[in-house]
Amino acid sequence: MNYEEEKQARAETSGHRTSGGEPDPLGVLERLKEALGARTDAECARLLGVKPQNVSQARSSGQVPPGWVYAAAYGHGASADWIWFGEGPRTRVGDGPDPGEFGYVPMARAELSAGDGALVTSEAYRDRYAFRRSWLHRVATSASNLVLMTVRGDSMESTMSDGDTVLVDMGRKDVRGGGIYAFASGDAVMIKRLDLRGTSLWVTADNRDIYEPYGLDLDGVRIIGKVIWIARQLERGE
Repeated sequence: MNYEEEKQARAETSGHRTSGGEPDPLGVLERLKEALGARTDAECARLLGVKPQNVSQARSSGQVPPGWVYAAAYGHGASADWIWFGEGPRTRVGDGPDPGEFGYVPMARAELSAGDGALVTSEAYRDRYAFRRSWLHRVATSASNLVLMTVRGDSMESTMSDGDTVLVDMGRKDVRGGGIYAFASGDAVMIKRLDLRGTSLWVTADNRDIYEPYGLDLDGVRIIGKVIWIARQLERGE
């Protein structure tokens, strides 16, 4: 059986939705591969910019990250509805923005502590989010150096709050002038203002009523990158 025959056979034997009306995850993966022009899971992973085991995990768990679907939709002109449900036209219609205008930044699983420190649980990525390439070119060292992370804790109030999303430029690891940096110390990943003092780092929280500044040995710290952008949801669902 050749590739086209195999693809047709899969389409005929797998439904588009589960009995509960939700997208069939295996069908979503197959349509995602088709939208990307990928013949294998490994090729699909390469085109999405993720590890092959991420695709294998999505297949075994039955959970396809929405960011993958939207990356294929906006990066390859496919219809997100068709990828999700196998319904409607396969390509996007209408006068939407040019997909080539956007770069996609991954959201890391590890969360940044704006408190006493959050344990690093994984270096894997979750979804990817679209930003205009022209803007990324202006603000970042390179789009490939960017990662989104979630803030937890209150030590950086009022600059940033628990649940905010920050854009970290991992190409900016040189500590300068009290900028806000993501860094790892021991098993914790944190976000604070940093100053370089000889061979030590002076760590300062913006919420100084509760958190006092302290010093860290530079040899025990790994600078992840500098925070260059913050996003905040003003109202959260109950």
